[in-house]
Amino acid sequence: MKSSRSLSSLLIVCCAIGVIGGCAKSKEDQAVERAQNRKPPAFVRLVNFSEGDLVLFTKQKPVSKEIATGQASAMTITSPGSVKVDVKSGDKSVFSTTLSLSSGSAVSVVSTPTATKVFDNETRDGAAGKAGVRVVFMSEGGTVDLMMDGKPLSEKLAANSASQTDQVEPGSHTFSAKTSTGKSCEISGNLTAGDAYTVFIFSDAKSATGIFGQNSPMRKPTMSGVSAAG
Repeated sequence: MKSSRSLSSLLIVCCAIGVIGGCAKSKEDQAVERAQNRKPPAFVRLVNFSEGDLVLFTKQKPVSKEIATGQASAMTITSPGSVKVDVKSGDKSVFSTTLSLSSGSAVSVVSTPTATKVFDNETRDGAAGKAGVRVVFMSEGGTVDLMMDGKPLSEKLAANSASQTDQVEPGSHTFSAKTSTGKSCEISGNLTAGDAYTVFIFSDAKSATGIFGQNSPMRKPTMSGVSAAG
């Protein structure tokens, strides 16, 4: 009888070990679970209308190469939460602030010769079969009208503000901006379905300048701009 009982106990223990072993997660499963539970990052971009190259820093680390005048960086990944953002020209600090970024959010830091402003709520994706487009206008005053292929896209947008995001047909488009002070510029860009873009306009006493920015993360920015005085 003792032998029978011992055998039964051994079988129970072995079954228990087998069940526990079967429930154990592999390293691969654990990695997948961690990735699924990880919060999406936030995104930051630098747009340079100022004079001279600028570099974007988050959490005191450079996250862009030198961005020349009239160019924008790609959307750069950063962790959500409290994020210190700096813009520098060489060793000189041009702008510094601390942003509270939610998971999945995207912001653009736009720098001009006289001011730097953060624009949040950047749309990173377009609707199905469409491309998202919004307008950001930086100026010391006045308004701007933006036309896409000769048709109004945004009218009387106030200085230092952003429009809503419009869903438009993908493809090659020409954007024409005219300020209330008579300055104008034209920019061209190719819009891809499912992606989102921002048309940045800066105007001063001499001219207007435009930058066409790709909002979708990890893609190269695409832009071209022409400024015109008068």
